[in-house]
Amino acid sequence: MRLFNLLRSLWRALPLSPIWRQRIKRTLLTGPWARLGQAPALDLPAWNGDWQGLLAPLAEPADRVLVIDWQPPTPDRDSGSVRLRALLELMREMGFQVELIADRPPPEPRYVEDLLRLKIQTFVGQDAALKRLAACGHRYSHIWILRPEMMELYLAPVRAHAPQALVIYDTVDLHWVRFGRSIPYAADPEAMRRQAEHYRRLELANARAADRVVAITDEERALLLTEDPGLAVFVLPNIHAVTEEVPPWEARRDLLFIGGFQHAPNVDAVHYFAAEILPLIRAELPEVRLIIVGSQMPDSIRALGSSAIEPVGYVPEVRPSLDQARVFVAPLRQGAGMKGKIGQSLGFGLPVVTTAIGAEGMGLVHEETALIADDPAAFAQAVVRLYRDRALWQRLSQSGRELVRARYTQSVVSQRLRAILAGGERTQTARSGAEEGPSVRPVEDAAPIAIPVLPQIEGAASDRAQPHPAHHDPAIPPAERRVLILGIYLADAPNHALAISRELLAARDWQVDLRWAAIGGQEDRVRDAHPKAPASTVACTSEPPALALDELTWLRLSEPQSKFALLNRLLETVEGGAERYRYLLAVDDDIELPPGFLDHFLAIQERCGFTLAQPARTADSFIDHHFVMQLQEVEARKTRFVEIGPVFALRHEGFAVILPFDERAPMGWGLDFVWPLLLEREGLSLGIIDAVAVRHALRPPVSTYDYAETQAAMQRFLAGRPHLGLLDACVSLAIYPSSGTGEMPAPQTAGFQEAASARAGARAQRNDPGAAKGPKSPPTPWLSAILCTRNRAQLLARALAGLCAQTLDPERFEVILIDDGSTDETAQVAEHFAPWLNLRYSRQPHAGLAAAKNHGVCLARAPIVVFLDDDDVLDSRALEEHLAAHRREPDLALAVLGWTGLGGKAARSPLMRYVTEVGCQLFYYPALKDVQLLDFSFFWGGRSSCKRELLLREGLFDPQFRFGAEDIELAFRLRRAGLRVRYHAAAKGYMIRDLSVDDIARRSVLQGRSNWAFYRKHPQPEVWDWAQLAGIEAEWMRIAEHYPRLLKTARDLDRWARARVEQDLPLDPLGTSLLHCAYAALLRASRIKGTIEGMHEGADRLRRDFAR
Repeated sequence: MRLFNLLRSLWRALPLSPIWRQRIKRTLLTGPWARLGQAPALDLPAWNGDWQGLLAPLAEPADRVLVIDWQPPTPDRDSGSVRLRALLELMREMGFQVELIADRPPPEPRYVEDLLRLKIQTFVGQDAALKRLAACGHRYSHIWILRPEMMELYLAPVRAHAPQALVIYDTVDLHWVRFGRSIPYAADPEAMRRQAEHYRRLELANARAADRVVAITDEERALLLTEDPGLAVFVLPNIHAVTEEVPPWEARRDLLFIGGFQHAPNVDAVHYFAAEILPLIRAELPEVRLIIVGSQMPDSIRALGSSAIEPVGYVPEVRPSLDQARVFVAPLRQGAGMKGKIGQSLGFGLPVVTTAIGAEGMGLVHEETALIADDPAAFAQAVVRLYRDRALWQRLSQSGRELVRARYTQSVVSQRLRAILAGGERTQTARSGAEEGPSVRPVEDAAPIAIPVLPQIEGAASDRAQPHPAHHDPAIPPAERRVLILGIYLADAPNHALAISRELLAARDWQVDLRWAAIGGQEDRVRDAHPKAPASTVACTSEPPALALDELTWLRLSEPQSKFALLNRLLETVEGGAERYRYLLAVDDDIELPPGFLDHFLAIQERCGFTLAQPARTADSFIDHHFVMQLQEVEARKTRFVEIGPVFALRHEGFAVILPFDERAPMGWGLDFVWPLLLEREGLSLGIIDAVAVRHALRPPVSTYDYAETQAAMQRFLAGRPHLGLLDACVSLAIYPSSGTGEMPAPQTAGFQEAASARAGARAQRNDPGAAKGPKSPPTPWLSAILCTRNRAQLLARALAGLCAQTLDPERFEVILIDDGSTDETAQVAEHFAPWLNLRYSRQPHAGLAAAKNHGVCLARAPIVVFLDDDDVLDSRALEEHLAAHRREPDLALAVLGWTGLGGKAARSPLMRYVTEVGCQLFYYPALKDVQLLDFSFFWGGRSSCKRELLLREGLFDPQFRFGAEDIELAFRLRRAGLRVRYHAAAKGYMIRDLSVDDIARRSVLQGRSNWAFYRKHPQPEVWDWAQLAGIEAEWMRIAEHYPRLLKTARDLDRWARARVEQDLPLDPLGTSLLHCAYAALLRASRIKGTIEGMHEGADRLRRDFAR
């Protein structure tokens, strides 16, 4: 790890441009060095952690418009430039400060000089453009990018340097439509088809990555919306002037064609007209000539020169040509968008004969505003007719100008432009989130789940647990509501005996007889067994009297004795024995009881029908058996294990089984493994009450007696009698979730047991036809797969389907499915898969990931547990590989880490590829080697397995970690038991959930909060370094106000990258570098944000505690 961090630091420190970093990384990843295994260590973001280049001056306003095109407008050479020049003028008239980036220089310097007269600064060339964006990107409120090639080249730098800007993609025309129409006339139709398809994908990617899209015609807007109805598409047509003075019909002669010949459809139109239409016209009008005007005229057009055709070429001013010609011809067979030549001609009063493609988007009507014909003969006839018919000519001249005046003049188009530029808010609300921070998506965006709709599982709990009312069960007569409480305290040591007494005697539902034995202090003494008014007996409706511990102490011993021998001696002080009590409680002196403990605890024990029960212990307690740690949002659980202390309650039907206590176990060690068999033999049950947890934190366990001696005595005690092992004992047979109703809900694990038993019986019948039919208990599994989920039913169905496909015998593994308060179809999904899996489903009100995992561990029966995520699909051999790895290394402290790749949509996601393969914020596999032995920091939840006994002996997950670091924090504690992690790449899984930028930012915030909680719990240098806490407060002060900008930058660049990937378009090196930089900066900022939030929460909590 240290070597890796060193290499990473050196790599980030190198003074290399992003492009060179990409080249070097590609060489390392594909060249001979890749085999050395060091290449992945360098495959990290180009960002070196320096915020300087990412934090724009927020005080400078974004008040400029930037326009990007392939070159400065040349309005005397092409109609697209006429439109752009007019748009620039309109923007200036609206009061915008306008700048222009041109990818290449114009043919003559005068075009740039023309823009300077409009006070438009121009930057020419890619280097100048990128420098300008880096220096002044924060100053632009709008960025207008024309043409798909320019959008492809400049959108990533624009998003990186100007996240506040509204990006407008001006298609000019839909190139894919134009190329598609060229296929029948192309020399290589297949190549043209491929080009058309490429541009379709490119233009759709551009449109999806932009904030607003500008189409030049309504028809092209409709085409875009057909491809993607979510686009925000506006129409902004060409802009044309209208002349009021039109030379008359009789002063004109000949036919005119105008067009820039860099545009292939114009070349085709002239050749088509000269070859197929003009001869038909000259057959009736032999004196008519075709005048051809346009820049960049190719030799093939010039070669047409004759008495019938005059190829003029470029002219600086086209009006003389328009005023002299009688008919304008536009015989276009291909092309797209709006034809500037036609609009220009109409504005000058020159009537037009064109094709349907030429008329497209103009609003032209045959015989009203133009003559439209596609057949060569019909086209020629229309030209001859218009050339000869003065009245028709005058009518079309007038209506053409009226059409342009109504739709295409500067004053009309300016209103459309204002609407496009209005505001800076993105209109595609479905594709953008709030600027303040990452949004929370509790439910996956997915189609409805294709499973049968099944009834709700019986006993489903409400979503939020409330404290149970402590009312007593009216079925128990008041005379029977008596409880005997026996306790032992150390008189010469700190203890809570008096506070415990006050709490127990404050019970309102029970008559309490409390008797203590004291060790130390005075000489041996036994209190009178028959006092007139025992101070330790309190009626269930009275207020507790003022207490003195001496009055509650029945035995005093100067020398220590074994616990259960003392309890038996206290029992002897009870007149008539314990039979007249409904409950017997044994308590130690070093616990803290919650208010209302006895009423609440015994009410739940009654409802559950537990003969022997104990309260769970809080997570901050000293814990011997971590199975008894409190499960969040759980009322109680039926178990095969109840500890001998610090508190347990025995109901009257168990007295004959347990009492008097067996004193052959000196401190009682081992009794908790014997009692379950004794009680179960009589049909009695045990349980743990989680809703009423006690805190055991005053003295560490075994602080008053010798551990080794007591352990040896326990082994001798157990050797001579039937008992359970730790794994068999520490199993939750049923879990009762918090209901908040005061009524006991049905256990959540019971719903699918019938299906499991029936499946086992059917398998036995197939293997042995002579076997008895009917349900059969399934065999004890070898492996328990614990899968926690919340509101991801769609993904859960795929995860469970992957478990159905495992090569491991289905009877040899169980699936423990913990539903952490879902409100979707999770329960139905679980029941749907029950017939095919050994599935145990349990639902708890939402308590977080750590609590859910603990819930699963307590339900598990197998010696090995593997933790799975609900958004992962396992390879068919994954569980078999986990099991094989543990069998090869049965060491209790060895865990196994499996490999997780990307599957489904996630495999194509640029963000997911980054966080798993480049930045490695989610997974860290590129630096690992198969069978490598790793430290605690590689115990990754969702893809790791371990021995259940290790968790039961050494600790469970800390429930305060609701998301993030819960696995690493547990592993950090398990190090004391020698935890090591073996990487086993053959145990494969695939993450199928495609996280959004907001998802990953939210996860990073939560991870930061958990990191701080981790350090607060374990304030050690190693944790400080792992959580990267050095200098974090100063760093946050620097970047806090920039966080919304960092978030939006990452969102926009991610949208750009996803749009291209969806269309199978590559990401260029510069764009990739900027994207990775944005990801890295956001994830670091989010983690810092979460850490600071955690710090402030902790400080606020300390202030509240101090105030109390």
